[in-house]
Amino acid sequence: MSKRKILLVEDKETSLKLLKAVYEQDYEVLTARDGLEALEILFQHTVDLVISDVLMPNMDGYYLTYKIRNNPRLRDIPVIMYTATYVSMSEENIAKEMGASMYLRKPAPVKILLSVVEEILADPGKYPYTIPTRPEAAERMGQYSTKLITRLEQNNIELDEANERLRQLSAHLQITREEERKYLAREIHDQLGQMLTGLRMDIVWLKKKIESTDEAVVERFKKALGLLNDTKEAMRRISNDLHPALLGDLGLVAALELHGREFENRCGIKINFSASLDELNEMELGQDMTIGLFRVFQESLNNITKHAEAKEVNTLLKKENGNLVMSVHDNGKGFNVSEIKQKKTLGLISMQERALMMGGKCEIQSIPCEGTTVSLTVPIQLK
Repeated sequence: MSKRKILLVEDKETSLKLLKAVYEQDYEVLTARDGLEALEILFQHTVDLVISDVLMPNMDGYYLTYKIRNNPRLRDIPVIMYTATYVSMSEENIAKEMGASMYLRKPAPVKILLSVVEEILADPGKYPYTIPTRPEAAERMGQYSTKLITRLEQNNIELDEANERLRQLSAHLQITREEERKYLAREIHDQLGQMLTGLRMDIVWLKKKIESTDEAVVERFKKALGLLNDTKEAMRRISNDLHPALLGDLGLVAALELHGREFENRCGIKINFSASLDELNEMELGQDMTIGLFRVFQESLNNITKHAEAKEVNTLLKKENGNLVMSVHDNGKGFNVSEIKQKKTLGLISMQERALMMGGKCEIQSIPCEGTTVSLTVPIQLK
């Protein structure tokens, strides 16, 4: 005995997969992404029941039901409206007036989803439907559209407010994190720096006092001093990564140049840096702005060393129409920007969030095999 056919009409991929998983064991399941696609399937197949969402592109669930009920060939097919779009009882009444056999609110338990379909298919007569007339249908659809537009506008306002609160929280967390980094950098530089300096002096004193001619002892002293020098250099680099002191002492350009040189020495990737700030006094730039620009530059170089396989990086910082514009271009392997955006990588999100916090924007352009460019544009903020 062949399975009975159910048509699922749903524009959201996740919801469609879940519904299909519920029914495909007992029924032959057909799927459509909107009302127009559903009508095409209904005219091509003999369908026993339709389960439809309300809000969909091209043709919504209400109008799909209206079209089914006003077509003699399709009229007797049971239609279940299954939707999360529920403002009041009036939505259910509209569904019934458009000809729906039943109205279910998402999310419904699997047991309910299975039982209602089984009951309707067993005895469709127990779930009578109306055949909507055009004037009544138009009036009810107009009322529904007005309510829906009002609700969507309110939802948009609430969403904007929520996004703004999240942005403020993100900005607060960034400021707090930078203060913590600044404190840690100072402690590492001052406390560990003094301890390493004292240790080096003690080793030098011991070396002079012992005055050994044993080559092994001399070599061990030499290695110990070399290790101390390497440790002090690593400490300085870590401290600078946490919070570049040069930002406050010499300004943004010097901090970017120094970080670029250190990156080149450490990773072997050529860094070309140029700045054109006209008569702008970079020491008057706001702290949040200089930190933000430095962190985007830092994150760009981190991404290059992890993913780009580049040999050279060109960085330009310039003043343009009241903005500071920084571009970082590498000659690496590049990537498909749309695919990376879908993955929502934290590094790219972090750079874009920093740009938004500064009232600017961060754009990423990349072509496979031709390299990547990160462009940051922010309005100039003075202290």
